[in-house]
Order: sequence, then C-alpha cells, then structure tokens
Amino acid sequence: PNEVTADYAFMPFGAGPRKCLGDQFAMMESVMLIASIYQKFDFELQGKHDPLDPEGSDCGLEAMATINTVNGLNMKVSRRAGASR
Repeated sequence: PNEVTADYAFMPFGAGPRKCLGDQFAMMESVMLIASIYQKFDFELQGKHDPLDPEGSDCGLEAMATINTVNGLNMKVSRRAGASR
C-alpha cells in the first residue's frame, strides 16, 4: 500500500487535499461562543484543587491521546449580575 495515502485514511476531512474548508471558521465561531458565555456567567471551581498537591486534589490529570481530568472538573455556574439574557 501507498504509505502517503494511508496516513490520512481515517481522517478524510482532517488533513491533506480533503481537509475541511470550514475548520478555521468553526474555530473562530467556537472562540466567540465561549467568550459570550464567559461574559454572562461566572465559573467557580468546586472541591479541593491544589496544584502543589496533585495527589490530594479532587481533579487529577490523566495522559492519554489528550490530557484528561480523572474525576471531571466540577464547577459552580452562576449568572453575572447585570448580564442580559
């Protein structure tokens, strides 16, 4: 088999000549969506989160294909005062 072609066999819209044309637009749109959410809501970490004591922390990191939290990242979300709906 052709190794150059096989490199992108499982990512038909992720790389190469068939790369998604809207990927940059989607990234820009997601940044704007997150910014609008942060303008309207406050986020507060819940539980024990101490970067100097990772074993005693509620939220540990797990290295896989990407870095993941072991127990999730629990947060309290509240609407900001004066934020429009």
